[in-house]
Amino acid sequence: MASSPFLSVPYALLPSIKQPDDIDDDDDDDPSTVNRSILNLSENKRYEWKNMLRGHVGAWCVGSSHGWIVLLDQNGIPILWHPSSSTSINLPPLPHAFLQPFPYSYFAEHLRKSFIAKAILMCSSSPSSYILAIIFGTDQKIAYCKSATWVKLPDEKQSY
Repeated sequence: MASSPFLSVPYALLPSIKQPDDIDDDDDDDPSTVNRSILNLSENKRYEWKNMLRGHVGAWCVGSSHGWIVLLDQNGIPILWHPSSSTSINLPPLPHAFLQPFPYSYFAEHLRKSFIAKAILMCSSSPSSYILAIIFGTDQKIAYCKSATWVKLPDEKQSY
């Protein structure tokens, strides 16, 4: 029985377990040329990937689902990336209203690696028909991007 794409187990993006062959390589400081591993829990396998993030310099992984990895590029702009096909889908930047009270430049430089707590992709059979949901900010708000438009869910009022 074929598994449903909606029930797939997410990947884990890990540091490589292999050591670089050439210790004096000048690329060791460039995160795009460092080897990485992908842990596929459904197969119980770890795949080594040389220069995995080449083309996505400074990218930061914030989630994965349905075979796609959700990255934030060095400017904090979300990218959907399918590692086995090397397909990338660029999403629009997070709206400035999501980042308040911080300017976008402060988010990209200082908050990018901690601002999004979780990113989940819900996609149909076509990668262009996606919905990316995120949990973001210090107060853990929820938003989603559909058809290249970001929407923040309204804050829930708590009653006691």
